[in-house]
Amino acid sequence: MILYITSEDNENIFDKAVSENEVMDKFIGKFSLEKILIEDMAKIGHFNTVIIDLLALKDDENSFLMALDTYLKIGESKLIILANRLERDDILLEKIIALGFYNIIIEKDYDIFIEEAKRLLLTDKNREEVLNMIGIYEEEVEEEKVSKKSYTFLTKEKIIATFSSREFSGCTSLSFQLANFLATNGAKVVFISNINNEEEKVKFKVLMKYYRIRKVNDNYYKHKNFEIYTNEYSDINYSNTNFIIIDMGVFSEENYNNLSENRENILISHSQPYESSLSAKIVQKYAFNSVILQSCSDDKKPGVSRMFKNNDTYFSHYAPSLFSDSNFSLFKNVLSEYIIEV
Repeated sequence: MILYITSEDNENIFDKAVSENEVMDKFIGKFSLEKILIEDMAKIGHFNTVIIDLLALKDDENSFLMALDTYLKIGESKLIILANRLERDDILLEKIIALGFYNIIIEKDYDIFIEEAKRLLLTDKNREEVLNMIGIYEEEVEEEKVSKKSYTFLTKEKIIATFSSREFSGCTSLSFQLANFLATNGAKVVFISNINNEEEKVKFKVLMKYYRIRKVNDNYYKHKNFEIYTNEYSDINYSNTNFIIIDMGVFSEENYNNLSENRENILISHSQPYESSLSAKIVQKYAFNSVILQSCSDDKKPGVSRMFKNNDTYFSHYAPSLFSDSNFSLFKNVLSEYIIEV
């Protein structure tokens, strides 16, 4: 169940983001965060998620921050803050983040807001994501620490097709990280996002906007290391390309068969029992070169690996952003047939 503490202005803004299986109760008006979250904590304990619209609060800034800090230490329900009246450079956002709270939404465009809200109801933001959201980039500093190695790439226009077993399996993030690994080490890379409907198009635009990737024109974007297209772009430049990485999204027989045969197929999945079982059924029926599993503890890895005994199986490391380098050695092993370190 979801509790939404909201102003009259924003009382319906989350309606399209909540799934049919969820129940959302609304408190509409002006409230004290301290009273609701601290004094009345027992009354909200049965809600798995609490959403707070900043416009609904009558606390002053210091009282609000103190109540939030206290709740972060003792509260159990997931907390999301709607701050869509604040600008990215508002100092209050930095103060909220400084407390270690990251589940904040500031997006004003409604379609993009809905996609971000859907995602946040399922997962949590991390520090790097929320800092990027307000325009503070720590990753650039980290990149300077990475000692670059020299590689020779033994292929031209090699298609790498990445599939996820279901929604929110992390396929897009790992696909971008793979592209970044290859490009930062000297390969010419083209990245293509496979879009099949309007909802996927909106999600792609959200991603590009969120990470401030420069838009060249419709369906064509440019990251500093490689170019990014959607499958709707009609004039993709493959000149001197080593790798064409296609993020296919959720696996289906149709999108699997729509690709040419000369490709490297990678299935990306979480390692929870239901999802790994689903992934095992997929690779038993269809040809995959590699399976990359996420969120698996060391003691579970042998058992999960046995489910994919006929496939090369890899376990990814936690990677907080699209361009993290934490899986570089993993990608080198996955594509060892095409890469020589010199």
